[in-house]
Parts: sequence; C-alpha cells; structure tokens
Amino acid sequence: MTQAIATARVNANSMRHRAGVVGLMMVALVAHFEAQGQEARDPTRAPPGASAQASDAAKSDAASPLLDGTAVVVRDGKTYLASGTRLYAVGQQIGANKIERITETEIWLRNGSQVQKIQRFEGIQRRAVQP
Repeated sequence: MTQAIATARVNANSMRHRAGVVGLMMVALVAHFEAQGQEARDPTRAPPGASAQASDAAKSDAASPLLDGTAVVVRDGKTYLASGTRLYAVGQQIGANKIERITETEIWLRNGSQVQKIQRFEGIQRRAVQP
C-alpha cells in the first residue's frame, strides 16, 4: 500500500511538472508572437512589393492616375467605366478627357485632337487559343 501511495505521489508530481512545462511553453510562444509586432495582413490587398512597376511609357500618361481605382461594368449590354459611385458611358467626359471606347482591357480617351489608349492591366494581352 505504501508503494502505491508513493507511486501516486510521483505520478501527481510528474503531471504537475508536465503541466508547468506546457504552461511555460505557451507563455513563451505568446510572448514570441507579441514581440513580432506584426499586424494581421488584409487578405484583399496585394502583399508588399508585389505591385508591378509600370513601364516608362505608362508613367508618362497623364490620364492614367485619373483611371486609378476604376472598373469596367456591363449593364444591359452597355459598357460603362465605374469610378467611385459614378458610371461613365462612351461619349461622356471624365476630367478633361472624353471617353471614346471602353473594352474589358482598354480605355480610349480623347483630349482635344489626341486619342490615348490606356491598358487596364499592364503586361497582359488577350489572344485566341488554338483548340
């Protein structure tokens, strides 16, 4: 009987020791992550450094910043350029430019006698695939 009590005490001490080690490991792990100081990253934004650098030709476009944050929307078979809460159709003015043509990959703008084609997705080309 004395042997059983001694064994039970050893097992209880061993369990307390294991629980203490696990607790210390958890505290160390939490402290490690807090020390990192990183906030959770927004999954809807591109990772840092992932944005493609625009070519020199695209950087010189005066209308490119005008079209930042825009999207192409098709409603009732008609194509619109969505900017903020407004929809712009072909023929309407956006800034000092008149919209000449809207496709899913390009916006054509006229400023006086100049017509400018702006690629919406730099470096991506659309082509037919051979079966």
